[in-house]
Amino acid sequence: GKRFKEIFLSKYLWGKIGILILIAALALFVFGSSIPTWLGILKGRQALQQTNIETKSDIEKYDFATSWSFHPFELIDSLAFGFHGMISGDSKGPYWGEKPFAGNNEAIGFFVVLFAIIGGILSYKKDERAKFFFWSGLVLLLLSFGRYWPGKPFFWLFYKLPLMSNFRAPAKFLGIAAFCFSILATLGFENLFKIIGEESKNKFVNNFIKILGVFFIISLLTLFFVMISSADISYSISKKLGNNAMLTDRAVLNILFSILRMGIFLILSLFGVLIASKYAQNEKVKLAVTLAFIFLNIVDIFSINSFYISKSYIKTEEFYKKDEVVDFLFKEKQNEIFRTGTSFFLPMGNRTSFFPTTRLKGYYLTFHFTYYGIETLDIPAISSVHQDYENFFLSVLRSRFKGVVNSLNDVIEMNERLFTIGNVKYILIDQQIESANFVLTNGFTLVLR
Repeated sequence: GKRFKEIFLSKYLWGKIGILILIAALALFVFGSSIPTWLGILKGRQALQQTNIETKSDIEKYDFATSWSFHPFELIDSLAFGFHGMISGDSKGPYWGEKPFAGNNEAIGFFVVLFAIIGGILSYKKDERAKFFFWSGLVLLLLSFGRYWPGKPFFWLFYKLPLMSNFRAPAKFLGIAAFCFSILATLGFENLFKIIGEESKNKFVNNFIKILGVFFIISLLTLFFVMISSADISYSISKKLGNNAMLTDRAVLNILFSILRMGIFLILSLFGVLIASKYAQNEKVKLAVTLAFIFLNIVDIFSINSFYISKSYIKTEEFYKKDEVVDFLFKEKQNEIFRTGTSFFLPMGNRTSFFPTTRLKGYYLTFHFTYYGIETLDIPAISSVHQDYENFFLSVLRSRFKGVVNSLNDVIEMNERLFTIGNVKYILIDQQIESANFVLTNGFTLVLR
């Protein structure tokens, strides 16, 4: 009670509270005009969740709320990066993991994990920060698993908290968990090199060295096992990769190299701690080992991200190389302003549904069209937030065609006015679509692939 009273009456506490109040007042002053907009978005999110509850079965609701979940097995990627591949679109690094998508790898990093474990062991009892970041990281990690486990809590949160609709991809929470583990790793790194040389702490250092040695032996045995079982592993992966022999061979090589990389990091860590503990009184040796670990951490980070850095940020011409469709649309947009259609749209109750006319819709919209400034008509991204947009699109779709949709011709007729109002000049088609009057006559042309 006395301690609480001292804290409550302290000038330091109320000084910080005063600063927070000032910041809040300034934020309201600067962003006050946008509050109605954010409230509108919040209402739209609530409507989206409510509609999902009313119109879908329990299984559909669960799948919707927990899509893009991170599979627990893929945590191995942080220790043995590349074990699950990198991205399915890259022939040299195919993805064959458990996630329902093939985007960026979610690896946290070998040395971040290693020192985070040390930080949790050495700092948990004596540092409140360690407790906070340990439990925060653990909860966020569990939330990132989404539908796998614990799943149900995330499912409940999604439908009970309006803002959770922005986190329909549970794997997003892994990024915040990684931040928490990074803080733990700094505490672990700091404390490990503090206790090296302390007589009372030698037991922990010796046990840590033994554990690293055991894991190194396990990595060697695992590498040997993968080598002798490569045929069976290759057969298993080939089924997931559509019996593509080239990708399957690369996938097996990725497993081998990832385990080898982990073994190299383990042996370097083992030697680093051994040397530091043996020459604990020599500050220059401890400094050299510390710098070596920092360098290895940079190597670890770069080796995880080099694929994305080289493809997305450095070699932009290679990554965003135009195909014939992108090249044609890019040249056309220099002369006039227009939109390109990638889907047909249908009214479904009080919402708009769509089906893509190109299998490359996600690829184009995510990368090339955005990069080259090619405008598209993409209704769902807007209408899911603002019901007014949804009502407008529905009224436009129903204004031209009021009958029952029985054929593709009916779909085309229904979309004509929407495309005209939306200034759609081209539609990308690479699906097998048969229609007697497929060539639209309302001022736009079809780009066939």
